[in-house]
Amino acid sequence: MDTPCNCGQIKSLGFRTVIYGNQIKIKHVPVWECEQCGLYEVFPKIKQDLRKLLVQLKDEGRVSVYFDEYNELTDVMYEVYQESIYKEADADTYLLEVSERCKERINLLLDVYGYAKQQKDKQWMDQLMSRLSQLTFTPAEAT
Repeated sequence: MDTPCNCGQIKSLGFRTVIYGNQIKIKHVPVWECEQCGLYEVFPKIKQDLRKLLVQLKDEGRVSVYFDEYNELTDVMYEVYQESIYKEADADTYLLEVSERCKERINLLLDVYGYAKQQKDKQWMDQLMSRLSQLTFTPAEAT
């Protein structure tokens, strides 16, 4: 999937490993990349969550994780990306599919939230709210 780059060429969405401080590896991080100018830009909507995870991992002394296990939007994006029809799709088609799948994931998490609320499990409810907040996404936020 492709979208225009500031240099006038096309940048593509891919999933890369981010290495921080030669110690921490975070795999499956969505990035826009331009082969022409060499731009690598973390997908804008997940930057803040990536920063939070880096701090958490540094504090915990962890070495290697998959970002899609920590971020709901990235999980949905990676799931769609793995499907062969979307690997060659234009960015708009891919991002519309991601948006639709986010809506489905939100509905699922809301159902689970309702059950957590019935169980009066505050910690679980808080975790679900955090996951839900990561899924607010529109294709316009992608670039």
